Amino acid sequence: MAPVFCLGCKTRFSDTARHSRHLGRTPLCEDFYNELAETEALRGLAAAGHPRSPPPNAQDIDGTPPSPDSAPGPHDLYGAADPERSERLGSSGAAAEEIAEQPSKRRRVTVEEVEDIDGGHGPWVCTDYPGSVAESLGDAVTHFEEYRKEQEAVGDSVHGPFADEEEWGLVKWMMKRTTQTGMDELCKLPITRNRTKLSFKNKRSFFKKIDKLPTGAEWICDIITVVGDQRGPNGEVLTEELELWRRDPVECCRDLMGNPAFKDYMAYGPMKVTRDGVQYFGEANTANWWWNIQGQLPPGAVVAPLIIASDKTNLTAHSGDQTAWPVYLSIGNIDKAVRRQPSAHATILLGYIPVSKFHIFSKATRSEALYRLFHTCMEKIFSTLVAAGTTGVLMTCADGVTTQDWVVTGI
Repeated sequence: MAPVFCLGCKTRFSDTARHSRHLGRTPLCEDFYNELAETEALRGLAAAGHPRSPPPNAQDIDGTPPSPDSAPGPHDLYGAADPERSERLGSSGAAAEEIAEQPSKRRRVTVEEVEDIDGGHGPWVCTDYPGSVAESLGDAVTHFEEYRKEQEAVGDSVHGPFADEEEWGLVKWMMKRTTQTGMDELCKLPITRNRTKLSFKNKRSFFKKIDKLPTGAEWICDIITVVGDQRGPNGEVLTEELELWRRDPVECCRDLMGNPAFKDYMAYGPMKVTRDGVQYFGEANTANWWWNIQGQLPPGAVVAPLIIASDKTNLTAHSGDQTAWPVYLSIGNIDKAVRRQPSAHATILLGYIPVSKFHIFSKATRSEALYRLFHTCMEKIFSTLVAAGTTGVLMTCADGVTTQDWVVTGI
């Protein structure tokens, strides 16, 4: 490779990579090349019919401000390719003439302001669904309010089964930041027993109190027996038993619909949002899909669109070498700004799909068997949605009103 010379300091380099590193370490030479690139950009704009004024600090090689008519042409950023050429570039004027003969290798990005084509200066117009939506079937008490009444009946505080708000804050920290061994050691410290005086003495009593907290929908365990296509040493067909842990999606939806924390962030009916005749989409209830589904339901009904999410790479370790694929559930009635906050707990763990290496199948059929397992588990998890999406179910909303809700898979 031919040697490369720096136009700024006339130093000789064996290749362009070394020259580039030199520019990164030498601000003076880098500024020299930046000024050359600036003059080239000005000349290019003038040639294209877009004259622009040079920046205040832009100067030509000889120290005078450049003009569109006198700006030097394209240049070679890597300098001369031989010593004789470097000698010809001794003066700044000669360097500018030599630079003008070389093509550009560095481009500058220019930003042009364009007029907004959307307009959007008129008022926002929200059009509610013309039919009857979320018709009240009577007042009721939410699940959370029932639990609070049970606490008051036995004399527990709002932070029960824990002593007070301070202990409740410590419990949340322990669940997030410590291990079970760390919990036990913390509870047994003299300062914890003598001064803090927690209502639990060790991790065993701590988890007993945790178990008294409301759990929402109950967990169900299904045993799935998978028959493979491989045979054992005695000629028997190999099988494998897998555990599917799941919850009823209708009950999970009921917990979210009746959570008082979401009372001010719930939508029960569709609407259309327009501005200057253009329809805008933001929350789930502004979608045409919700509007169309509402028209297919009886008057006064409420649509509860389920949002299902899963992450194949987020595996949760269980006992032994078993792993599971978590499935999460939320509803489109909750504002997306709240739904996206992990601390809002607007997304509920719906189930764990088992993951297996499926050695009972040959390599040719193993991938298809994994697909069948996934769809079998999803069918079991969402089996209760058939009736809930056909005839609807009664639910108590966060504002204490009972409505007939149709639970459908939205996303």
